[in-house]
Amino acid sequence: MTDLSTSENDRLALLFKNETREQLERFTEILLKLEQNPEKQSEVINELFRLAHNIKGSSGMMGLNELKETMHLVENLFDGVRKTILTLDADKINALIEYCDEVSDYIEGGRWDQTAGISRWKERFDYKVEQEILPKDRFNNQLVLSDAEKQEIALWQSSGNNVYGIEIQFSLDAMMKSASALVFIKYLEKYGAIFKMVPVLEELAAEKFDILKVVLLVEGCLTEEQEKTIITYPVNDAIETRLRKWVYRPEEAKGETKVESDQSDHQEAVSSAAIGDQTIRVESSKIDKLVNNVGDLLTIKANLNRIIQLGYQGQSIWNQLINIVQKLEQTVANFQDDVKELRMVPVRQLFVRFPKIIRNIAKKENKQVELITFGEDTEIDKQVAEKLVDPLTHLIRNAVDHGLESGAERSAVGKPATGRIKLGAYKDGDFIVISVSDDGKGLDIDKIREKALKNGLIKADDKLNDEEVFKLIFAPGFSTAEEVSDISGRGVGLDVVLDRINALKGDIEVDTMPGQGTTFLLKLPLTLAIIQALLIKVGDQIFGIPSVDIVENVLINKNEIHTVAEQMVYTLRQEAFPVVDLRKLFKVKNGFDLEQVPMIVSRNSNGKMGLIVDELVGQEEVVIKQINSAFPHNPVISGAALLGGGEIALLINTRNLQTKY
Repeated sequence: MTDLSTSENDRLALLFKNETREQLERFTEILLKLEQNPEKQSEVINELFRLAHNIKGSSGMMGLNELKETMHLVENLFDGVRKTILTLDADKINALIEYCDEVSDYIEGGRWDQTAGISRWKERFDYKVEQEILPKDRFNNQLVLSDAEKQEIALWQSSGNNVYGIEIQFSLDAMMKSASALVFIKYLEKYGAIFKMVPVLEELAAEKFDILKVVLLVEGCLTEEQEKTIITYPVNDAIETRLRKWVYRPEEAKGETKVESDQSDHQEAVSSAAIGDQTIRVESSKIDKLVNNVGDLLTIKANLNRIIQLGYQGQSIWNQLINIVQKLEQTVANFQDDVKELRMVPVRQLFVRFPKIIRNIAKKENKQVELITFGEDTEIDKQVAEKLVDPLTHLIRNAVDHGLESGAERSAVGKPATGRIKLGAYKDGDFIVISVSDDGKGLDIDKIREKALKNGLIKADDKLNDEEVFKLIFAPGFSTAEEVSDISGRGVGLDVVLDRINALKGDIEVDTMPGQGTTFLLKLPLTLAIIQALLIKVGDQIFGIPSVDIVENVLINKNEIHTVAEQMVYTLRQEAFPVVDLRKLFKVKNGFDLEQVPMIVSRNSNGKMGLIVDELVGQEEVVIKQINSAFPHNPVISGAALLGGGEIALLINTRNLQTKY
């Protein structure tokens, strides 16, 4: 097994983990769709084959031989399906899904030494593939180099030339392989000389080969484009073309060498599966550095603006500074947009995990559930996407467990026996809206009132509109379920959902129709890295409040603030809402003692809230910095930002503010 103790191998292990996770997620996504629509396997079998091949190759490079061997058998299975020798029946699909789950557990847990545990799958897949589609007398052609041939190759390379090994694997039922092989050999001769091949020309006509192996001598070196051209050259009935550069040293050119088709795992290789859209994987740490650079540029811009405002210099220098600031502002804006795009990922990467979750819950609850997705190409900040996994999982589990009726109940009211979950996303300005809906029985508003009254959340004479009643379901421990289930019936979840969405500066809306279903709309900012903030002063300290949390700013008379049940309340345009004095909250003793004070009207999950401050400084674009863990945690402070004058502004999370200050 590969030694993963060095930093370089740690980096490779992380890359392998990330790539394999994505491939397994896509693998499972396709299998789940096939489970619902098995007649579409011909449309996706090539992609399944490529995924299995990619995982096989990368696991071989990591020294995970058991995983490599099982994936090779899976690859054979898909080849059999591709050639209509086999079909992916429900048993095979279910086995493959279970296999992917187990591989994911090993990979995610970093238990590299335990991947041998998946060897038990070899027998299952070996039976399904080798016994069903592979004849017992398959060919075993080997390319063997003698000492003299290896010395000749070493001499060729010592002159600055290169040697390439090329293999073409043909499908099991290929016809006229010899003709295809001859055409390809003729094509290769335009790049170099054929040094050796198996089978030899005289034996091609017998068709007794599955793999054509060629040693090609090239003057100089093939370009990357030439390598890709060779690999993608169309060969009839070819499953795969592999190309690798050989390196022989004189001291190693002793004894016979057998060149096998899988020997390239630890050599430079180019695979046809690697050809496609050219994308770049960027580490989050590198993106974070770019974000910090944007922060520095914003600081410079703010400093230059301050110089202009001071106006100490002559008119000429002042005009030059104005031009510089204008150019800098444009550069920063462009740079900022580029950085934001780097952080964005399609929401598909978030949605891909939910079909399996729905499948597992539906099986456990004996329900038939169809998942429909839309807006999967809508982009979202990767950090936001990662933090949405748990909230969306809670909502989807609740929808399947509580929202959807059983098949019998649905049929009794004239609904299709199969319930439907819709999961989608769309942009709304600088926000992304994620929708989770079901076509179940909907929320029972009378039950919610009854349970809220029983739990002491409301009083009998409270007059709440429907929207206010629906907000009660987010109270900790709240549930109207008559029976407790181990899936989502203990009321643990929706309060967590609300907390997570609040932490992301988002909002939740609930819409329901009795007998028709419920929809949850999650509205979140597209990115959390760079935000517009209103800078304020409380005493001598500068704070920032995200602009998305602000409704308006007003100047009020202190004597217009009233106290109701120990809570400060202000009425603005006939709407009353609680007020928090930030001077008391942050225990500031040297605040301004004025009759009129600025008040910021902010929004949170409970509605509006007024924030009393000493001074409004102005709007500024800031880069959020995390506060060192050595400092005491304060839920009201979500981060910090470095301002143009060198000051540090603490960012206030208005959604975590408690009243009675």
